[in-house]
Amino acid sequence: MAPHDGRMEPTPDPCCRLYPLAEVRPSPLAGAGLFARASIAAGTVVARLGGRVVSDWELHGLFAAAALEPEHPYPEHPYIDSIALTETAHLVLPPRDQQSIGYSNHHCDPTLWWEGPFTLLARRDISADEELTSDYATSTWDPQFVLECACGPSADCRGTVTGNDWRLPELQARYGEHWVPALLSRIASPA
Repeated sequence: MAPHDGRMEPTPDPCCRLYPLAEVRPSPLAGAGLFARASIAAGTVVARLGGRVVSDWELHGLFAAAALEPEHPYPEHPYIDSIALTETAHLVLPPRDQQSIGYSNHHCDPTLWWEGPFTLLARRDISADEELTSDYATSTWDPQFVLECACGPSADCRGTVTGNDWRLPELQARYGEHWVPALLSRIASPA
C-alpha cells in the first residue's frame, strides 16, 4: 500500500498485463476491440491493469489536454483510460500504443468483471472469437461520464452509460462484489 492524498491504497504496476490468448481485432461495437483467441474459463484472470495514480485535479487536466490535441477525433470526449481507485485518486492506464487492454469495449452484458482495483476476470465461460468487454459503469462514478452504448439488441442494454449507474439497484444486484473497490464503498454508503 502506498499513501496518496492521505489515504492508503494499492500501488499498481507501471504497465498492464493481458491474458496471452487475447488480441485486438475489428469490433462491431467500436472500431477495434479485444477478442479471445481460444476459450477462457469463468474466473480466469484476463487482465491486470497498471499505470500511474493521479488526483481528480490531475485527471481533469489530462482530459483538458487531450481535448486540445489537434488530431483528437472526439475533442468533446477526450480519451484517457482511467479507473476510480478512491474518492480522490484514479489509475490512468498507459496509452493504447503501449498496451492492448485499452481496446476492451463497453457492453451492458459484459464478459469481464472486476476483482479488486486492478484485475479483470472472465465473468462466465468465454468462447473463442468472443469479444472481451466490461461494463464501464463498474469502474467510474464521474458524473460527467456519459457514453452512448453500442451493444445494441442485448436485453440488458441501457442505451446510455453514465458515471451514476452505480446507483442502479439492478446493476448492484447483477455485479455483486465485482466493482472496483472505490465504487463498492460508495454502494455500501451512498451519500
